[in-house]
This record gives sequence, C-alpha cells and structure tokens, in this order.
Amino acid sequence: MTKKDKELIEIAGKTILKNHHIVKHTIGSAVRCKSGKIYSAINIRGCDYGVCAERIACGYAISQGSTGFESIVTVFSAYGNHFEVTVPCGNCRQFLVDYSPETKVILPVSERGVLSVRAIDLLPEAYISNFEPVEKKIAEYKK
Repeated sequence: MTKKDKELIEIAGKTILKNHHIVKHTIGSAVRCKSGKIYSAINIRGCDYGVCAERIACGYAISQGSTGFESIVTVFSAYGNHFEVTVPCGNCRQFLVDYSPETKVILPVSERGVLSVRAIDLLPEAYISNFEPVEKKIAEYKK
C-alpha cells in the first residue's frame, strides 16, 4: 500500500464518520484526480433509490472541473472508527470505464493488504461508450 493509497482510504473513512447514518450512509469513497485534488463522498440511500459513493465523488470532481481520475477507493464502516476497503459494484465499474478506464482502483486482497488495478481490468469485455461531442450529434441529427 502506497502513502497515497493510505491517504485516500483515510479520507474516505473520515467522510463516513462526518456524515454517518447507520442505515443510510454506510459507504465512503475518495477519488484522487490527475491534478492531485481529492474529492470524497458517501452513498445516498432512500426507500426507492440509492446512489453509490464512488459516482457521487466522481460527479463532484467532474462538476468542479476536474478531469481524469488517478485513483479511487471505496470503504465501509466495519465497526466504530475502523474502515475496510471494499470493491466497487458493477455499475460503478462501468461508470469508471466510461469516464476514466485507466483509473487505479484500490482493492482489498487480504485482511490488511490492498492492491491497485485499472478500472478497465475489473470489467472484462466491458461495453465501451462512445461519448461524442454534442455538436457532432446535433449536426448528424440535422442532416
């Protein structure tokens, strides 16, 4: 585990502590952008919906003008102030492949160890979105 990995894990855990609700906010995520700026978030859960912490953290980064993610981690509150690294869900894996397939995702490999793999490697044979500039789509529509 690198010093940068440990920092992301700590930030994600602190985000849960700051906003913790035993049922609604159980997952925290922190994303380091290529600029070095870190954004963190918690999951949002309701009676008929849920939004993952990873997508909220990345959305926050994007909305603040950051482009390109370097690394991301997801943690859950195991007990008290102890947080454990967990894996992103399939939707979050697809999101990362769509927005930044080279992002290093920090994953648990043992009780205390982690490793980083590229987002694209977490989703074999992934569907690759072809996001084209809006202007091009409008031009094609007008034809």
